[in-house]
Amino acid sequence: MLFRSRKYGNYNLEYLASFLENNSIVSNLLYFNYFDDDATIERALLNYDVVIFFADYLNNQKIKNICKQTKKINPIIKVIGFGKFVDKNCVNYCSNVFDFLCLGNSMQSVLNMLQNDFDPILISNDKNVFSQNNALGKVPSRFYDASLTPKMDYYKSRNIDIKYKTYVVSTRNDVCFGQCTFCLSNKGKYLYRDGKSVVSEIKNAVSIGIRDFLINDNDFFEIWSDDKNKKRIWDIINGLSEIKEKITISCFAKSKTILQVDEECLQKFKDCGLYCIFIGIDAGNLIDKEIYQKGSTLSEDRLALRKMDKLGIFKRIGFISVNPFSTPESLRENYQFLTDIKSSNIYHYGKLKTILFKGTALYQKAFDANLVRNERSPIAEYVFANQETAKMVRFLN
Repeated sequence: MLFRSRKYGNYNLEYLASFLENNSIVSNLLYFNYFDDDATIERALLNYDVVIFFADYLNNQKIKNICKQTKKINPIIKVIGFGKFVDKNCVNYCSNVFDFLCLGNSMQSVLNMLQNDFDPILISNDKNVFSQNNALGKVPSRFYDASLTPKMDYYKSRNIDIKYKTYVVSTRNDVCFGQCTFCLSNKGKYLYRDGKSVVSEIKNAVSIGIRDFLINDNDFFEIWSDDKNKKRIWDIINGLSEIKEKITISCFAKSKTILQVDEECLQKFKDCGLYCIFIGIDAGNLIDKEIYQKGSTLSEDRLALRKMDKLGIFKRIGFISVNPFSTPESLRENYQFLTDIKSSNIYHYGKLKTILFKGTALYQKAFDANLVRNERSPIAEYVFANQETAKMVRFLN
């Protein structure tokens, strides 16, 4: 059983589903998503030996509730948490939920456990498999095996209305060069998929009726200065231009890389279906820029947004209105910046508070300033260093 979203394809799970089915290790797979009723899921699990959930902090409590009830009636069921793209804090907030937590490039690890009846020696030696009694010193592999792609079994063999489905695809492994202090992203060397394999996967999805795509790299154009990577990006865009059906594509990018990328490339990508770029600006003032350690200046942010406007590419702006160290001045400057760029997202103007993840540099800064209030939780509650800020935030919310 795989835990998934209604709208967005979770290619972590779709890869795993195809991988297990193609290796003939499972005879029947059931699928549920976050919005399904807990009791419905619990009843279905009574007849299963293994349940696999996509692991992240958002569904942690729901999974915990389901597992607690299910294990009361079916104590032998094995609960696996799986997620190729999960943060480094996951072991802490999920270890008491799952029997086994598989991180990193762990599809083979899941297969090995199933084929070998959860052999404890094999599990102990697998650096991608964590359990409550076997986690110390393990670092999951972030190696990206480009040959592992979904073969669309999930879509072909099940009654899914793909007309409203956004298919998620990645062109490289799950690491980030950014130094954002609020982020738990994995760090390391980029390992890229061949451009042709990316195009082949998208064409395969188009052939069965999927028309909307999200490229999930944290910055699709990053390292544009590298000629080899630039050629790979052009290979993907040129391949997409061969698709006759009308498709829509969105992706992520940073301000600096948008400024570096040739307008010719962006225009051709738009002609192939690119309609939206999520751009993480996050702050509209110099104080917050420094706190978040963002890699772009306010001037670069403005120029990148203007470039997208010129090309007619819709910009979805990532913005954090408030953090533990916000001041009335920083909030006013945020407001001025947002009005300058004509943001129409009401949440940008005060409702988007920093999520303070345990293990981040921003968490440590807030903790050292005695602003953290529930230090045992993986997501911290906090108070504001400035009391006038606290009053303003209460008013805005």
